Amino acid sequence: MKIQQLRYLVAIHENDLNITAAARQLHASQPGVSREIKLLEEELGLPLFERSGRALTRMTAAGADIIGRAGRILREVHNIHQTSANLRRGDGGTLAIATTHMQARYVLPEVVRAFRAQYPRVRLHLHQGTAEQIAELVAHDRVDFAIASGPGELFPRLIRLPVYRWRRTIVIPRGHALEAVSRLTLKRLAAYPIITYVFGYAGPSSLQEFVPARGGVITRVETLGGRYLYAIQVHLSGETFDLYPADICRTASGQSRDVACVVETSKAGLKVEGYQPPAAVIDAVERIAQAAGIDVGGIEYLVDDRDGEIYYYDINALSNFVADVPRVVGFDPLQRLANFLADEVHRAG
Repeated sequence: MKIQQLRYLVAIHENDLNITAAARQLHASQPGVSREIKLLEEELGLPLFERSGRALTRMTAAGADIIGRAGRILREVHNIHQTSANLRRGDGGTLAIATTHMQARYVLPEVVRAFRAQYPRVRLHLHQGTAEQIAELVAHDRVDFAIASGPGELFPRLIRLPVYRWRRTIVIPRGHALEAVSRLTLKRLAAYPIITYVFGYAGPSSLQEFVPARGGVITRVETLGGRYLYAIQVHLSGETFDLYPADICRTASGQSRDVACVVETSKAGLKVEGYQPPAAVIDAVERIAQAAGIDVGGIEYLVDDRDGEIYYYDINALSNFVADVPRVVGFDPLQRLANFLADEVHRAG
């Protein structure tokens, strides 16, 4: 058994059993990868994959177990190389950290500054992304550790060390009716328009669970430079409130957009259509974006089916344009984004 065989094995798993893609990832030939996998199976005396002709169709139970062990072995091999490199350089080396925008912007600057002062020869790489993106980086062993606030199910095979907990705080203007309330409940809070941060990246917010969306619809408004860009309405399936616009795979009429879809088919229960919000909503969204200093981002809202109140409940400082956007909203916002970025570069230069 050779380390390179284990690399081939893990790469095939990471590339959805596509041997050609695995070979490309490792700069190897496809026949060479296939041959080494067959030799490994012969040495172990059992098949690691089920096959249909030359194509791999699924892992066997034994294959799944061995691939997990192979991944751990390769991580240890990587750690050995890193340790030896660090020892040769004395106090040098590389440290890769994955974290969310919130941690990178507000928590880590002072920590990084102190770290750099103490270990000036260590190259520090900070990878910023959503909790899902961070989980992907960790799963593929591209970072040394992660600092994130996503749900535990995103990191099932990692040791989690709690640093601090989120505390929800209600901010109201002076003289607001809620000042006189001694014990605030979600039911009482829901009687007022609210802007809230969504704490769960991979699950619904408590507001979405509590407030029935009129018509089963959520609206997402995209902004650029603090101004309205476009809006979409997402017709919910009743099973989920998650809204990742680029993942939605059908128009409101039910027309499939499979060519543009980029993720698993579980998102296909959602339907989307272009939408023109009322002028008052556009004005409110622009004021939110400008007050938050958001250059490119989306703001979601729903209308409470009980009383018609509008709730702006999710503000994203990074945009996630809907898939096949020209067909959905009638124009291509990417060109406007490119022009905006070019103007910003010119202004900064």
